[in-house]
Amino acid sequence: MSNNNNRTRHIIGLIMAFMLAITLAFFGIFLILNFTFFSESYLVDNLEASNYFERAHQNIEDNIGYRGTPFGIPEDTLDGLITRGRVQEDVERYLRNRIHQGDYILDTTFLTEGIDQRIRDLLTSEGVAIEEGQEEAISEFSMLAEGEYRNRTEIPFLGTYSSASRLFDRATPFALAGLILSMLFFSGMLLKLFKKETALGYFGLSLSAGGLLITALPLYLFITKPYERIQIHPESFYHYINQMVGTFILVLLITGFLMILASIPTLMYDYHHRNKLRRKRTVIKDY
Repeated sequence: MSNNNNRTRHIIGLIMAFMLAITLAFFGIFLILNFTFFSESYLVDNLEASNYFERAHQNIEDNIGYRGTPFGIPEDTLDGLITRGRVQEDVERYLRNRIHQGDYILDTTFLTEGIDQRIRDLLTSEGVAIEEGQEEAISEFSMLAEGEYRNRTEIPFLGTYSSASRLFDRATPFALAGLILSMLFFSGMLLKLFKKETALGYFGLSLSAGGLLITALPLYLFITKPYERIQIHPESFYHYINQMVGTFILVLLITGFLMILASIPTLMYDYHHRNKLRRKRTVIKDY
C-alpha cells in the first residue's frame, strides 16, 4: 500500500513539476518580450545596430538622384540637403510618435522646400526662365522625392505593432499575476506532497525543463536562420527585422541556458540527498 502511495505521489509530483516548468517558461518569455519587442529602447537600439540609418540615407540619396535624371537634374544638386543625422532624427521621431499616438504624419517640408529652392537656383544660374512647364516639373519631382524619403524613414507595420503593444501593456498585470499565482500554487503543492529536500529536487527539475522549453525552438531558429530568407522591402527594413529577431532569439537562448545552469545545484543536492537516504536504508537492512 505504501509503495502505491509513493508511486502516486511521485506521478503527481512529476505532473506538478511539469506544470511549474511550463509556467516558468511562459513567465520567462513574457518578461523577455516586455524588455525586447515591446520596449521602445530595444526598437531604437536595433535601428543603430542594424545600420538602418546608414542604409536608409544611402537609399534615399541614390533613388532621388536616379529619379532626378529624367528631369535633367544633376546628382550633386541636392548634396547636403538630406543628411544621415536628419534621417536618424526623422526615423526615431516617426517610430516614437507612431507607437504612442497611433497616427502620425512625418513633416517633410524641409525636403520639398529645399528641392524647390535648389532647382530654382540651378535654373536661374543657367539662365533658364521658370515657366509653367518648369513649375510642374519641379512640383512633380518634389513629390517623387518626398515619396522616396517617406518610404525609407516611415518604418512599415508600426500601426499593427502599436496596437499589439497597447494590448500587451493592458494584459501585462493580469498575465503576470496569473503566472505568479500559478507558480506559487504548483510550488506549494510540491512542498505539501514532499519533504523540503525532495521538493527542491522537483523544483530543480522544473527549472531545467523550463529552460529547455525556452531554448528548444530558438536553438533551431538560431542554427537554421529561416527568417533571413524572408523577402522584406526596403532593404534597410529587412536588415532591421533580422537584427531584432536575431537578438531576441539570442536573449531567449541565454535565459534558457541560465535557467538550466541554475537548476544544477538543486538537482545535485537532491541526488546526494537520495544517495544518503539509500545508504541509510542499506545500513539498517544489513543491521
